[in-house]
Amino acid sequence: MAKLNGPLFSLSASGSIDKELTYSARRAVRQVRFQKKQKDVASTDRVIHRGRFVEAVTKWNSLTAGEKQSWNNFIKGKVAPPAELSEYALWHMNEASGINAADSSGNGRNGTTVNGPSFVPAKLNNGIRLNPDGNNEQSIDFGNIANFEKTQAFSVSVWLYGNTGYNMLPVIGNGNDWFGGAGWLLNVAKVGTWFGSRWSIGSPLGIIIIEHYGEPCAAGWIHIVVTYDGSGDRTGLKVFLDNVDITPTGYKPWGDDSLLGSSLTTRNLFIGYCALIGFTNSLLDEGRIYTKELTIAEIATLWNNGNGTENPL
Repeated sequence: MAKLNGPLFSLSASGSIDKELTYSARRAVRQVRFQKKQKDVASTDRVIHRGRFVEAVTKWNSLTAGEKQSWNNFIKGKVAPPAELSEYALWHMNEASGINAADSSGNGRNGTTVNGPSFVPAKLNNGIRLNPDGNNEQSIDFGNIANFEKTQAFSVSVWLYGNTGYNMLPVIGNGNDWFGGAGWLLNVAKVGTWFGSRWSIGSPLGIIIIEHYGEPCAAGWIHIVVTYDGSGDRTGLKVFLDNVDITPTGYKPWGDDSLLGSSLTTRNLFIGYCALIGFTNSLLDEGRIYTKELTIAEIATLWNNGNGTENPL
């Protein structure tokens, strides 16, 4: 609005003073409105509030159409608040054949197998066998899901059997590992009773990563859980092997202490594949993703004394 016109306290005053006091007429009534100036749009408090807003929008965009409709109905007072689903995605991989890997969480995040991997007997009922001879280029493509911002806490759980070799190979994720760029990725190396893992979250401006080599493990099935607390810091990453926290402490092989920039990516989520690394060779079962940092008790429930479980948390 233009500068103030007319005497300051007159009925003929109009315009504004330094964009704080604004004089106007509404339905023949003279009004004075006070607009507080924004003194520091980059203050800590404002950055925190904007981060919370971005996190809320990210969570909303991750919902399925049915989940959004349930919340809309609740807001309009039509129904009781919908129960929060424990799992963001849950893949039992119990199919006998075909190209579909169904999501049992109720969220509709189904996957499509690539190049014909087999569903075979596994830890709990069936699982999926990827690249038995190392040259089949088999994987599961879930589309652009689990695309989490760096402020979003999340966790991943999976059972794995067999030897992948000493090279770190992709188990699940949508990131590029040490090649940079946004997204997240879990890599695993396993030979006999020797285990290693690399758990990373990246952005265009850096990557946070933890590695672990030479951990003793079972010769057969092993249970892997990785968690992230949404802090944007490397210390927010944890790795659990067979219900034991094996997160390395005091060891930083490379990468950054914290993430700069967004971790959102346009890449699809895959089980068993990363474009810049290749394919894994293993038998996998019970893949799960949670939009929270799992607690010790919740991880123990999934481990279930080494028996595993198909029940949701």
